Amino acid sequence: MAGNKKRRSNNEGLDPKSIKKNKTKEYWKNQAKAKYHSLNSIEEGSQGIFATCDRGREARCVEEMYRLLEQVASELYGLDLPDDKDGEGEDEDEDIEASIQKEIDDLKGAKSEKPFISVKLDVECVVFFRLKPPCEPTAMVGALCAGTVENRLKSRYVHRLTPVTRIGRANAEGLEAVAKEVLPPHFHQGEDCIKFAIKPTSRNHNHLKREQIIKIVADVVGTKHKADLKNPDLLILVDFYQGICGMSVVRDWETLKKFNLAQLQESKTDKKEGGSEGVTTMASRVATTTIPSSAPAVEVPAEKS
Repeated sequence: MAGNKKRRSNNEGLDPKSIKKNKTKEYWKNQAKAKYHSLNSIEEGSQGIFATCDRGREARCVEEMYRLLEQVASELYGLDLPDDKDGEGEDEDEDIEASIQKEIDDLKGAKSEKPFISVKLDVECVVFFRLKPPCEPTAMVGALCAGTVENRLKSRYVHRLTPVTRIGRANAEGLEAVAKEVLPPHFHQGEDCIKFAIKPTSRNHNHLKREQIIKIVADVVGTKHKADLKNPDLLILVDFYQGICGMSVVRDWETLKKFNLAQLQESKTDKKEGGSEGVTTMASRVATTTIPSSAPAVEVPAEKS
């Protein structure tokens, strides 16, 4: 009878390699969801780090970023962070009640003490981590670059990092407000002329054009300083994502492979003049001197329960 026939598998007729690939992709997505909290949006007034990865590797990138940030936060700030992988490697027959209680604690925010948390983005190949004090984005990125060159940090899925010191609305008024908070500690504290360049990046945003962004930021920098696209002392990174914009000021961006950890790993074996040793020194300088001590404190919005 038709009612006794077995239901055909959804995977019947598919390539076994394709099935395995899909299962692997779902596994990593579930791993990231189970182990880590995520926010649903980037909030104004916050700070953080954008990280790029290959398409389809976002979940693995998130997991790897947590590991890297934990190590760097411990080195820079002496933070003793809770382990997100408690129980890994234990007997698979772990007490069910304990497992359920652990998931409930996670949902209630038992692990919300960390000074960084991933934010879900509606864009491929990019992840974002919001940072809270004492973690500072440019210092963290500099330490990540230095650790990669010195072979202390290993990364497989994380590619380019972009620090964001302050986030505001993605319009002319919001960009100007962010610039007036981020730029003064770098450009309005001395009398020396500083060579600078501005690098805008837009993702899922087309409200402000490149020329408008550059003009607004340059006006805040002031006429005392000089634009130099080839050899700037400071590079102003401006990132737009949907309805928000972010900004940071960095050094040695080109020399440090545009903060691309994958490329830095390739270059760390270069023993020629200006190779690994020179890159390590510059990465350390980014981590320690990019943000002056006079920079204003960043107030990060509280997490939504």
